[in-house]
Amino acid sequence: MGKYAHFERVGDSSLLQLYGRHGEVAREIHQDTLREFTGNKDLTVDLVRKSPLSTGQAVLDKMSEYDVISVSTVAKIGTVFHGTGLSDKDNVDLYKQYFEQEDMPVYVAAAGNNGESKEVLQGRVADFLRTSIVVGEANMNDDEPYVEKHSSRINPTLVTDNPFNRGQAYQYYDTSPSLEGHEDLIQDWLVDKELFKRLDAFSVAEGKGLDESVLGDKYWDIKNQLDDDKYRESPEVQAQVKNFMEHPEQLHSVVMAEVREYKNVDEKGYTSEADGTSFSAPEQAGYVSGAMYEQEQREEKTLPILMKEEISTLVKMATVDISLREGQDERMKTFNNAANFQFTSAGMHGAFNPEMFRNLLDEAYHKIENTPDIDRDPVTAVMTADIREQKGSIPVTIGFDKSVDQNIVVERTRIDMDYTVSGTAPRHVAIKENGQETSYHRLQSSSDTGFDFTVWARAEAGFGETLKPSDTLDIKLLNGRDVTLTDLSVTVYGYNEGGLMDQMMDYSKEISPQYMPTPAEPTPVQPETTEAPAVIMGSDSNANAVGAPPSL
Repeated sequence: MGKYAHFERVGDSSLLQLYGRHGEVAREIHQDTLREFTGNKDLTVDLVRKSPLSTGQAVLDKMSEYDVISVSTVAKIGTVFHGTGLSDKDNVDLYKQYFEQEDMPVYVAAAGNNGESKEVLQGRVADFLRTSIVVGEANMNDDEPYVEKHSSRINPTLVTDNPFNRGQAYQYYDTSPSLEGHEDLIQDWLVDKELFKRLDAFSVAEGKGLDESVLGDKYWDIKNQLDDDKYRESPEVQAQVKNFMEHPEQLHSVVMAEVREYKNVDEKGYTSEADGTSFSAPEQAGYVSGAMYEQEQREEKTLPILMKEEISTLVKMATVDISLREGQDERMKTFNNAANFQFTSAGMHGAFNPEMFRNLLDEAYHKIENTPDIDRDPVTAVMTADIREQKGSIPVTIGFDKSVDQNIVVERTRIDMDYTVSGTAPRHVAIKENGQETSYHRLQSSSDTGFDFTVWARAEAGFGETLKPSDTLDIKLLNGRDVTLTDLSVTVYGYNEGGLMDQMMDYSKEISPQYMPTPAEPTPVQPETTEAPAVIMGSDSNANAVGAPPSL
């Protein structure tokens, strides 16, 4: 039987995390969706308490044991370069090579809830895996999907609803966890309570309307004072810790009372007031796991089966157009690429539609059963150039080598660069194809020595477009005067023209309830613009890439 898992580094870095069941709930959502989609209540999903961003090969080996994994662990600003699998060029290369050479699962990762903070740095290993699906959060309003305002600013593949948005309750809190060995968490919690008590007193004394920078400065002043006074080790704090360890029910009562001040939680810890991409990704993974389970059932009946690559491609087709965003009257800008697929920045391919997915699976089964000789080979082709340590400010023309002799229908692309910086590291690259508008893409990066960088960008919006063997691209780093290029390539993932997935793309347009037959005229935007009309090619923000749809 297939193996499915939710990967999350379930930590106890704060007292609230000790009471939380974030990873357990995400696993349950993955499992519930899998069971509902298949009708098999005996299927299970493991909880693996590891982050796929952990450095080293052990976690990669663990991931390879599964057919589908959901991932809620994200890399926040400041951590991408410290203690994660993206910490340096060697680790980036490890992930790239492992994902290319090993049989890896369909990797369904949460996009992250960074919409309000407008964070754009979110390096993730999903960028290096062909069968990855990065999931933002969607919800429904009058039967029309929209993107949650806190969600999906970091280049999702698509957006997906989750059970919390439909009012379903899960046991999100353990109301009486063991405190054994967690004295340090109680100490930290008590220090924070004292810090905010003093900060509130300052705010009251100074009056309303204080500037955030003033409050921020005061926060650090108080924190530093508490550290200088060794408040954490004070007799007052130690006495409270001792009391809570001897009478844990008192702490449970206080913590859960604080939680219930802002969230409706019943006596057993159940709530429907949670949301986020952390739970949309497991729901999406449940549908993918269900599709993978169907292949086992078909194989037992000696019926032809779909590959992981094909299933993850069908997921992208099973979306409806989306341009609504929570809390905003103005619709998000959309664009149609050269293959006439529509995209939005925050929702990328759109909102996942389970009914469309079911329809697409059934049609694919029909085709492979009745046309056994249909071309189904996944294609991976690389566009390269001999750059010979070229200056980053000089455009580079890249193309396929002679091994590419057929037209490729694009599923996804990724640009990879290595360069040495003697000044300011550039954040954007411009890509120009003959007959197309120039597109701008935000690069994600990881340093090696502080001067040597490896950078990349994952692109979704070329889905369904066709690249010919003779096609070339002109690539130029913006503000690349301080850069010397040492390597440059574009990896194209796709299928041969006319094959199964090409036909399924056409079919997906026929059944899409909101398919727009006339491509919209794109409006190029300069890369400095923060509100991008479209993610074109970028690793982790809907401001990653702005400009016209590419032919990638």
